[in-house]
Amino acid sequence: MNVDFVKNLLEQALEARVGKFVLVSFPHVEGDTTPEHPASGRLNRVPPSVHAQTRLQAEREILKRGDGSGMTPVILRSGTLYGEGVLMLEAARWLMKRSMLPIWRKPTWYHWLALPDFLTCVRAAIESENVNGIYQLGDDLPLTIQDGLDRFADHWKTPKPLRLPGWTFYLAATVVEAFAIITGKPSPLHRDFIRIGMISHVGDTTRMKEDLLHDLAYPTLDDGLTLL
Repeated sequence: MNVDFVKNLLEQALEARVGKFVLVSFPHVEGDTTPEHPASGRLNRVPPSVHAQTRLQAEREILKRGDGSGMTPVILRSGTLYGEGVLMLEAARWLMKRSMLPIWRKPTWYHWLALPDFLTCVRAAIESENVNGIYQLGDDLPLTIQDGLDRFADHWKTPKPLRLPGWTFYLAATVVEAFAIITGKPSPLHRDFIRIGMISHVGDTTRMKEDLLHDLAYPTLDDGLTLL
């Protein structure tokens, strides 16, 4: 889906002479990145997650097909979104209220982004004439997922996530996958999902600040907690 679906859209867009093609992606396509070594728009990386690998392949297809076609390719590598109605965050809140959300112990950097700021960036990417290429989207203060979830817990007045060894998450995903195979049902949890979740992702937002959004409405996660 990540590759063929995008290829089909590209074919239709080129045939219809669409002026700009905007793809929402994520910094995980560059593999493990940190505040000291942020994602910067590189296309030659080999991320450990299959999901990230296929997203990177889709990015390459867009940039390759857009070159010289008259259609401007734009790729928005968004950090982790939060805000009212964001599905994964709502699931986290449900689990945290019931003391059912664990997290691995290894500090993992996440580049957060409030939903309203993300939507502002998307609108600018669509409407601005001087936008092209790859943009890393994120706020001004990356935090580890452990720190971020603790702040959500304090805000919601729920228990903080229990810290567990990383191998327990892969074990749980393996068990769920096996059950799905036996029953012939889709697996709601799998090892590649754990693999991509454990990748630190921080992006260099310089281009975002220059072309899409100079000043964020919610520059840090603490500011954005008012949305929840």
